[in-house]
Amino acid sequence: MVLFNAFWDGSEYIVYFKDAGDETKATLAFDTGAVCTVLSLEALTTDIVNKEELCRKLDKHVKRRRFLSASGTEMHGYLVCADNVSLSGYSISKFYYYLIVDVDDKVALLGNDLLSCCVFTHQKKSDIEVQDFDEQLYQGEYSGAMKDGDLQALIAEVTIPDA
Repeated sequence: MVLFNAFWDGSEYIVYFKDAGDETKATLAFDTGAVCTVLSLEALTTDIVNKEELCRKLDKHVKRRRFLSASGTEMHGYLVCADNVSLSGYSISKFYYYLIVDVDDKVALLGNDLLSCCVFTHQKKSDIEVQDFDEQLYQGEYSGAMKDGDLQALIAEVTIPDA
């Protein structure tokens, strides 16, 4: 039985990430080379945000983690937990990702923190089919995450109004 697919778009595998309200939040690249699932601020919002102020506020609530990209670029992420999300139609009660604030690009990677808890297969240049997901194993990896709703409230506080 297939739980969800990572869809082949001709250049990468993508997974649709939707929140509890069924609103698409991001399109994630299925990336077995990424240690953790990461989403940049630019992947989550089109609002103009005071990033420096957001980082100050986040530092008060959640520990920052250092990452290196495949190209060697240093980034920092904040662990966030989103409740009742959908990955290409499959519901997960608690979804964890690291919010990356210090990059200016849209970065959205579904990493090995989640993928290592899945059984999946695919044929050449076709969709990846995820047949099993051990949510208990996945949930056991995390503690101290900020709730997605709290993150959204902080983003709203530091959003720069349109001129």
